[in-house]
Amino acid sequence: MEVIIGDTDATKVSKRWKSHYFNDGVWRNTAFGSSEDTYKNLLACNDLRHEIDAAIGNKSWTHLLCDGCNEYVDRAVSISDGDNSTYLCENCLKTALAMIRGKT
Repeated sequence: MEVIIGDTDATKVSKRWKSHYFNDGVWRNTAFGSSEDTYKNLLACNDLRHEIDAAIGNKSWTHLLCDGCNEYVDRAVSISDGDNSTYLCENCLKTALAMIRGKT
Protein backbone atom coordinates (compact mmCIF):
# COMPACT_ATOMS: atom_id res chain seq x y z
CA MET A 1 0.00 0.00 0.00
CA GLU A 2 1.05 3.55 -0.62
CA VAL A 3 -0.41 7.03 -0.47
CA ILE A 4 -0.92 8.60 -3.89
CA ILE A 5 -1.44 12.33 -4.31
CA GLY A 6 -3.11 13.89 -7.37
CA ASP A 7 -0.91 15.95 -9.66
CA THR A 8 -0.70 19.73 -9.22
CA ASP A 9 2.31 20.32 -11.47
CA ALA A 10 1.00 21.99 -14.65
CA THR A 11 4.22 21.17 -16.51
CA LYS A 12 3.91 17.46 -15.75
CA VAL A 13 0.21 17.43 -16.63
CA SER A 14 0.87 19.22 -19.94
CA LYS A 15 3.61 16.71 -20.82
CA ARG A 16 1.30 13.77 -20.02
CA TRP A 17 -1.48 15.45 -22.01
CA LYS A 18 0.78 15.87 -25.04
CA SER A 19 2.08 12.31 -24.88
CA HIS A 20 -1.53 11.06 -24.74
CA TYR A 21 -3.06 13.24 -27.46
CA PHE A 22 -0.17 14.09 -29.82
CA ASN A 23 0.91 11.09 -31.89
CA ASP A 24 2.77 10.85 -35.19
CA GLY A 25 2.73 14.65 -35.52
CA VAL A 26 -1.06 14.86 -35.19
CA TRP A 27 -3.23 16.12 -32.33
CA ARG A 28 -6.19 13.84 -31.61
CA ASN A 29 -9.35 15.66 -30.55
CA THR A 30 -11.08 15.01 -27.26
CA ALA A 31 -14.79 14.78 -26.59
CA PHE A 32 -14.53 18.41 -25.47
CA GLY A 33 -12.77 19.75 -28.58
CA SER A 34 -9.23 20.50 -29.63
CA SER A 35 -6.57 18.74 -27.59
CA GLU A 36 -3.99 21.17 -28.97
CA ASP A 37 -5.93 24.15 -27.59
CA THR A 38 -6.19 22.39 -24.24
CA TYR A 39 -2.43 21.78 -24.29
CA LYS A 40 -1.77 25.48 -24.94
CA ASN A 41 -4.10 26.38 -22.07
CA LEU A 42 -2.23 23.95 -19.80
CA LEU A 43 1.06 25.63 -20.64
CA ALA A 44 -0.39 28.91 -19.37
CA CYS A 45 -1.57 27.42 -16.07
CA ASN A 46 0.00 27.96 -12.70
CA ASP A 47 0.43 24.92 -10.51
CA LEU A 48 -3.11 25.16 -9.17
CA ARG A 49 -5.53 22.26 -9.50
CA HIS A 50 -8.52 24.43 -10.28
CA GLU A 51 -6.68 26.12 -13.18
CA ILE A 52 -5.55 22.80 -14.63
CA ASP A 53 -9.04 21.32 -14.17
CA ALA A 54 -10.59 24.33 -15.91
CA ALA A 55 -8.18 24.04 -18.85
CA ILE A 56 -9.02 20.35 -19.31
CA GLY A 57 -12.69 20.54 -18.41
CA ASN A 58 -12.65 17.90 -15.65
CA LYS A 59 -10.68 16.69 -12.63
CA SER A 60 -9.41 13.41 -14.05
CA TRP A 61 -5.84 14.63 -14.67
CA THR A 62 -5.23 16.20 -11.25
CA HIS A 63 -7.27 14.07 -8.88
CA LEU A 64 -7.64 10.40 -8.07
CA LEU A 65 -10.94 8.59 -8.51
CA CYS A 66 -11.80 6.69 -5.33
CA ASP A 67 -12.98 3.19 -6.19
CA GLY A 68 -15.11 3.11 -3.03
CA CYS A 69 -17.26 6.21 -3.47
CA ASN A 70 -16.54 7.20 -7.11
CA GLU A 71 -15.55 10.73 -6.07
CA TYR A 72 -12.48 12.66 -7.19
CA VAL A 73 -10.10 13.17 -4.25
CA ASP A 74 -6.74 14.87 -3.72
CA ARG A 75 -5.12 11.82 -2.14
CA ALA A 76 -5.89 8.15 -1.70
CA VAL A 77 -4.31 4.90 -0.63
CA SER A 78 -3.41 2.60 -3.48
CA ILE A 79 -3.88 -1.09 -2.74
CA SER A 80 -2.29 -3.23 -5.41
CA ASP A 81 -1.83 -6.90 -6.14
CA GLY A 82 0.87 -6.13 -8.69
CA ASP A 83 -1.47 -6.17 -11.69
CA ASN A 84 -4.42 -4.10 -10.47
CA SER A 85 -4.70 -1.13 -8.15
CA THR A 86 -7.62 0.08 -6.10
CA TYR A 87 -7.70 3.66 -4.81
CA LEU A 88 -9.53 4.40 -1.57
CA CYS A 89 -10.03 7.83 -0.03
CA GLU A 90 -9.81 8.57 3.69
CA ASN A 91 -13.59 8.46 4.19
CA CYS A 92 -13.88 5.06 2.51
CA LEU A 93 -10.97 3.73 4.58
CA LYS A 94 -12.68 4.94 7.76
CA THR A 95 -15.92 3.25 6.68
CA ALA A 96 -14.05 0.03 5.92
CA LEU A 97 -12.34 0.12 9.32
CA ALA A 98 -15.69 0.66 11.05
CA MET A 99 -17.12 -2.30 9.12
CA ILE A 100 -14.21 -4.51 10.20
CA ARG A 101 -14.76 -3.43 13.79
CA GLY A 102 -18.47 -4.24 13.47
CA LYS A 103 -19.58 -0.66 14.03
CA THR A 104 -21.79 -0.29 10.95
